[in-house]
Amino acid sequence: MVEWDPKKIKKWKKGIDWIKTIINIIIINLKTFLGLNIVKEPFELIWLPPEQIRCIAKNKEDLLFSSKDLKIINMGKIKNGKWDTKEENFNKSALFISIKKKFLEGVKWENTPIYDLAKTRIKEENKHIWTCTSIDDLDNKLDSTEALYKEIKNKGYKTQRELGSLNRYDEIRVAISRDGEALFLEGNHRLAIAKLLDLDKIPVLVSVWHKKFIDEVKKEYPNKDLTPKFLSQFLQTNQD
Repeated sequence: MVEWDPKKIKKWKKGIDWIKTIINIIIINLKTFLGLNIVKEPFELIWLPPEQIRCIAKNKEDLLFSSKDLKIINMGKIKNGKWDTKEENFNKSALFISIKKKFLEGVKWENTPIYDLAKTRIKEENKHIWTCTSIDDLDNKLDSTEALYKEIKNKGYKTQRELGSLNRYDEIRVAISRDGEALFLEGNHRLAIAKLLDLDKIPVLVSVWHKKFIDEVKKEYPNKDLTPKFLSQFLQTNQD
């Protein structure tokens, strides 16, 4: 029987992730060049107050990926329709409540709502959560969440580029609704920690912009390049 070296497997996975990153960057840049319903500079970060990200978007997977099977991501996509339906308040989610209990009240992970939920999904429903397929995976993930909390608290919030990560789009990701509201898509641990630490602003990537919001900006600024930075400034000005 062949025994696989866990370190080698980890290296292979990192290599595969890097290849996926390169493919996604090429596809998104090509879409930008061809003007295929995508904003200029789609990978440009915008900075938002964590408390402005209040609700979780419904059907997150459909907004995160243009192809779920191939894991081709959306970035800066302009999309019409009723997708900007809100699912729930982020601050009422099991994860946020659990992280709050853990770090502000000193409750053990095992006694938080998210641990019970995750354990049920893994053991009884045979599903994964945050790529965890076992209780050991879950415990390791929660340990890394604790380390992340301490790092952000002590050193501040850093972008993936500042951390030296090759995965430039591994940031908190949102979608901007027709009303200009930031709806949460991905990066729930980091967002929850940023909210608990009451950070002023955090970097986010916008996967999808609602076409009605983009059309509103175009009416006011018909000759302006619609980059995430400019759209964010328009957003903040109108919210203020």
